[in-house]
Amino acid sequence: MSGESYRAGLGSTLADAKASGFFQWFHLVAVGDSSMIRDGETDAPGDERHRFRPSGPRFHPLVELELGVLGSGRITTACLQIDRAFIANAAIRPFARDITKSFLQWILPADAGIALESDIDAIGRFCDGESVVIVASSAARRSWPTGWFKRRSNLPAVFMERAVRAERLVGKTSIVFENKGNAWLQISVVGRRH
Repeated sequence: MSGESYRAGLGSTLADAKASGFFQWFHLVAVGDSSMIRDGETDAPGDERHRFRPSGPRFHPLVELELGVLGSGRITTACLQIDRAFIANAAIRPFARDITKSFLQWILPADAGIALESDIDAIGRFCDGESVVIVASSAARRSWPTGWFKRRSNLPAVFMERAVRAERLVGKTSIVFENKGNAWLQISVVGRRH
């Protein structure tokens, strides 16, 4: 899914979401109630909640997407939760990076996607010095910019558990990355209605 331009899942319909490349690529299927603990940050009055997980048994317990859909059928909130073990394990971390980057590219309106482009690129970098990625010997080797994680308020630092929380507001879109204890990374995207 890498390289897809911003599709603005926020504001689209649930039917459009299910037909999107993001849902298809990651084989997201509807699930019932989840055992994940949520604090209600993305709840909005009148929203219906729809939960999805990858259908494959390897990643099914590691990721959950919850969409808030207004009565009009439009997606107003999204919350992607990722098991910290998925990110911590260098052997499978590239998959966690891919779904996170792809989620942000799918859900964010263009203005927010452009404003967060360097953060999204950093999250999607598979060559983080630990992850196992097979590439051609001629491929360029990328590394983290010097001092990248010293900026404790950025989204990639939260992704790599070097910070607890980071929040950005771009136009009418709020983006929050937060580590929930040692268990989950929660990424909340909310479109303001006024």
